[in-house]
Amino acid sequence: MSSKRAPGFASAGLLVLGLASALSGCGADARARGGHARASVPAIDRRVDPAEIFPVDLDLVVRLDVARMRSSIGPAAASAMAARAAREAGDDVLRAALACADVVWLGARVTDLGAGDHVVVVEGPATCAPGLDRSLWTPAPSRNKSVQVFDRVDPARRAGTARIVVLGPQTTAFVSPMEVDSLTRILDAGPDAGRGNPVAEGVVSVDVRAGRLPVPLEQKFPSIAAILAGLERVRGTVVVVDEGVQIDVQILSPTAKGAEKALRFLTALKDNVEDPRVAMVIRKVAMEQIEGTLRIRLLLPGKVVLALLASQVDEPAK
Repeated sequence: MSSKRAPGFASAGLLVLGLASALSGCGADARARGGHARASVPAIDRRVDPAEIFPVDLDLVVRLDVARMRSSIGPAAASAMAARAAREAGDDVLRAALACADVVWLGARVTDLGAGDHVVVVEGPATCAPGLDRSLWTPAPSRNKSVQVFDRVDPARRAGTARIVVLGPQTTAFVSPMEVDSLTRILDAGPDAGRGNPVAEGVVSVDVRAGRLPVPLEQKFPSIAAILAGLERVRGTVVVVDEGVQIDVQILSPTAKGAEKALRFLTALKDNVEDPRVAMVIRKVAMEQIEGTLRIRLLLPGKVVLALLASQVDEPAK
């Protein structure tokens, strides 16, 4: 990803390794859409699960078990990373929620991370529920008696928070302007089919829907584009074990041929790593294809994980 990406998404690589989560804001101003014209009479009364509210257009969904990170890597390291993540968050209201989160869900668009369109769900103690300044936030109609909705009074930046959806005393969603309409539809009609839905396992779990590369990248990397075109989803988990961190990834293709192409490509990458330090780790990757599924497993030794943690914690926030 280039240096032009949004600052909060600068931590995305670390998130997938299971270490921290943050969003930040930069982008054009935009007004939240589709808020107050709807009927205000509640017609539904049911709990909404965090995994249900991610729109299908957000093809990357990451679940971060922050509480499990604290117990796995130690409270000091986890607190340092959480503080850094909170500093990078674009909105004060989101920053405060991230600081004491137990679980964070992040939905974003892979092909346009720099734009910052997102849905973030924060689960944590009831005391972490955002205290909203009513001069900045106004209640909006909700058809679900169990859900409260608040809209920002002034326009939000594209990568900022335009709407806050309180799903319960311990669960709050923060929605960027471009995703407000989608969340309205989901709360009224139910979850999208095919949405990202990472499993609740390990310190990090990921669900990515495969898709085409942007046209300039397709033209520059046609072989990679052809491989991606034959894939459907990528799901993965990061679990802390006694020996270090176990990474388990499943690449799903509608056909065995698509999975085979991905296997050949990844095998070539694995066999041609030149940096000896990286090669020692990468060459231990185990890959197995079963029909349209390619499974990849890698154990990162504890000393490698500690080195990654130290580099991220010690690096000053930008």
